[in-house]
Amino acid sequence: MNPLFNKMAQPSQQASQPQIPKAAIAQVRSMMENLSMLQNPMQAVRKVAGQNPMLGSVMNLIGSRNPKQAFFDECQRQGVDPNVIINALNGE
Repeated sequence: MNPLFNKMAQPSQQASQPQIPKAAIAQVRSMMENLSMLQNPMQAVRKVAGQNPMLGSVMNLIGSRNPKQAFFDECQRQGVDPNVIINALNGE
């Protein structure tokens, strides 16, 4: 299981939504803001992924696929509603 999904997808939580740590959401939001200011965000992500094992595993999961589609595919595979994560990132 990918480390980003470790605490979110558990079979015993079928009826309830996963809990997303607020610190994780804050980190992702910060990274999204920083990347939005770059001319080539994917190049920056690949550079950081080479230094960060967790992000590196995410990049391996994505491979050459569209990152958005890879996210939705992994959510489906893990039984996680992608809208829960998207809404948390949007501050909803």
